[in-house]
Amino acid sequence: MPKIRKIIRKKKKNEAKEALAKASGGEELEIAAKILGELRERNKRKKIIENKS
Repeated sequence: MPKIRKIIRKKKKNEAKEALAKASGGEELEIAAKILGELRERNKRKKIIENKS
């Protein structure tokens, strides 16, 4: 009988989803928006650095 192998993929960490899950009030939504903006900028910088390499 052939052996069956399962492919297990590592889940990507969804930082944006976590930030929104923590937000429940008006002030927290503003904080979450700032966090998302910082993550967006960080990802842009990371892509620019990778393209230079």
